[in-house]
Amino acid sequence: MAEEIVGLRATTEGALKFVLCVETDPENSPHIGSWSREGHAAAIASPVFWHLLILQDDLFQGYLIARDLCAEGKGVFLKRIAVLSKVGGLGRQAISQFIQSLSSLGPSRIWLAVDVENARAQRPGPTNVSRSWI
Repeated sequence: MAEEIVGLRATTEGALKFVLCVETDPENSPHIGSWSREGHAAAIASPVFWHLLILQDDLFQGYLIARDLCAEGKGVFLKRIAVLSKVGGLGRQAISQFIQSLSSLGPSRIWLAVDVENARAQRPGPTNVSRSWI
């Protein structure tokens, strides 16, 4: 069976155990910040955060957190992305899909800070995204 295109869906409090496991995974934790369960729950409830699960074949594969700073003229800040599988471009697909989902919002920019020691994340970004509004 071929792999499905990556899907994104809103994180629920019931999925926070999974989120915390991905966040504390030894391959992820050196490169991303960590929040408490309460911190994640606050982001889920906040109108200025997107807290999304990354799915493939209907299975949780990671999560993404972004903040809407458009009202402040700063665009969208992709705060964190963490995935279980580091091969196959899952994270890049999720970023591309997230950016495409923002087209109606039309942010002036989308930005992501990458840990200087995270060489995998420093490769060139998504290529199949229209950047006319970025």
